[in-house]
Amino acid sequence: MPRASYTPGSGFTLHDLSTGREIGKAATAEEATRIAAERADLTLEDDAAAIANITAAYQRAENAGGSGSATVPPLDSEQAGTVRPETEQIKASSPAQSEVSPNPFKDASGNWKFSPSEIQQIDESAFEQAKRTRTVNTDDARAHVPGYDKANPLTRDNEVHGLASAINTRILDRMIAEPVTVGRVIILAGGGGSGKSTTSSKFAPKADFTIDTTFSSPASAAALIAKIRGSGREVEVLYVHRRFPLALDNIINRYLTEKHRTGAGRIVPVDVAIDAHIGAQQTVLGLSDVPTQIIDNNGTLGEAHTISLEKLVNEQYLLNHETGTEKDTSSEGRNSRTGDPSTQGGSSRSGGGSSDSRRAEAEARLRSEGERIIEELRESGELTDAEADAFLGRGSADKANASDKQR
Repeated sequence: MPRASYTPGSGFTLHDLSTGREIGKAATAEEATRIAAERADLTLEDDAAAIANITAAYQRAENAGGSGSATVPPLDSEQAGTVRPETEQIKASSPAQSEVSPNPFKDASGNWKFSPSEIQQIDESAFEQAKRTRTVNTDDARAHVPGYDKANPLTRDNEVHGLASAINTRILDRMIAEPVTVGRVIILAGGGGSGKSTTSSKFAPKADFTIDTTFSSPASAAALIAKIRGSGREVEVLYVHRRFPLALDNIINRYLTEKHRTGAGRIVPVDVAIDAHIGAQQTVLGLSDVPTQIIDNNGTLGEAHTISLEKLVNEQYLLNHETGTEKDTSSEGRNSRTGDPSTQGGSSRSGGGSSDSRRAEAEARLRSEGERIIEELRESGELTDAEADAFLGRGSADKANASDKQR
């Protein structure tokens, strides 16, 4: 099992426990879990509890905002379902440990600047919004953090992510603790720009509330489903599929619209978007006992429709090239999945090469497409240099501010 060390602003670095060799980097706890689980040959079907524990250990490091490590001992078949991570104490980081610009939401020691009473006020404000909208969404939680609206729009979402994620987890727990009404929770799944919020009203059945998430980590998905079921509610997944080039256009257009309307929008770096799109799709294809609707949202507004699991299997990122221009007009496979274990995607995947190699190839292909789109918008002047670099995951807050002032 790899050893994962976390550094604020840089994310996780994973090393082989026996050789000490670096085996990968990850921006989030969920991505780090995927790398660790694949390295240890853990699967969601057989090792859900162990994977959830790995995620929990990594999230503690991430949410604490410090620099520390989470080490999980090697697992045998008997330990897989019950192991508890042995986590080293999370230590506060110093400015010297980070090469990025200082996080305005943290103090010089790397701790969040907010007092316990301020955190409680943020929680209450976010909880009231969740109760009003009946939606739990980390993006909504970010806006309740003091200073978020005045922070650099090109970096603030990453800077406040750990805190917003922790807030959202607490809001979810409180929503689950609310009295059961319908007895169902909807999980909106799909990468950024898929159109989850615009399609949910048409396809989502009545529910106690909705969780808007990427659903890109099998471990986190398993833990979320178990938590909901533990409250006595049913779970239904609504997965929205939109090809990556079209989704990235939506992400950038949403940023530009928000920028023109409010002066600032939300930046989603292309690598983060790619990880979410591939991860969400693979998570959905791996589900075995959860009713799921698969929505094709590759057309224009109002053209979204349900498709079969088999059609998604044939169009998955790990097997197919994305053109962003193909449009399905056939009526074949328009029925939604009902959760019949006999038709689940885990046994329907095919294609040459290992899962790791196919994912790496898909990531490289989508990144190339994303870079092309972003560079075209930079060249046309629709994105400033700083904005394009932010979407590409390059540059710093200082560079962004300087470029924006020049324009």
